[in-house]
Amino acid sequence: MYKTRRLRLVAVLCAAAASVMIACGGSGPSAPSTTTTTTSTTTTPTTPTPTTPSMPLLESLPVNLATLDYAAIIAKRGAFDSDWLPLNDFGFIIPASSVRPNPQANPQPTFYAPLGTPVVAIVSGVVTSITTLYSSDFSVMVGATAGSSGPFWEMEHVINVRVRVGDTVVAGQTIADASNYECAWGRNSLATDPICLSRLGLVEMGLLYGGTPPEHRCPFDTDVVAPSKKDAIFGQLDSARARVEAAFGDTSKYNLVSRASSQCITLARILG
Repeated sequence: MYKTRRLRLVAVLCAAAASVMIACGGSGPSAPSTTTTTTSTTTTPTTPTPTTPSMPLLESLPVNLATLDYAAIIAKRGAFDSDWLPLNDFGFIIPASSVRPNPQANPQPTFYAPLGTPVVAIVSGVVTSITTLYSSDFSVMVGATAGSSGPFWEMEHVINVRVRVGDTVVAGQTIADASNYECAWGRNSLATDPICLSRLGLVEMGLLYGGTPPEHRCPFDTDVVAPSKKDAIFGQLDSARARVEAAFGDTSKYNLVSRASSQCITLARILG
């Protein structure tokens, strides 16, 4: 019995000691612990990079050259100007005259056609300006967007304009008629001037960059022509030149050998 009491006393003392250790910050029995690690992910918002619409590419000539009868056009006008051509290329040297004291490189291809021939948009874009010219006809400018800073495509010397600033146009869409430029600038009345009586109109096309005066680039430079339209546009031009030379009976009217490219006499930019 004594031994049993002693064992009970030892058990009580051990239990008390354990309680004291816990109360005093001892180790005591330990419970399993679970550690949770939280990973913080920071996402930086991205701002879309604004894109500037690319310059419209050439898709059409301003008039359909395949429909023009160059023999008839030359018969009306050729007798009055021996150095006149019904299709003047970019960079063609325009001789000096009574209204032009010095020869000048043509900054924009020029196309003669019967007065009133429809003129179409040469690119798809937005009409950025319509300007009344010194010759009392009009210039229609088309850019990539309404607020475009250029470059601009121009259809110059047109009348009966059918579009307004801010309109979206599609290449090939009729926008005006070939101008009576010859009669409106520096000419007499229709009743007395033989060139006015010829009832020929004209239109010019251009690719303009900034500056005063602006820089003109050859609009047939290969990297500004829509690839899918290049063969058709260049084919029309080549055919028209051949028909002009045939009508004149002179195969030297266009010196194709000395050109900077097949469609540009020069690739240098021309002021004007």
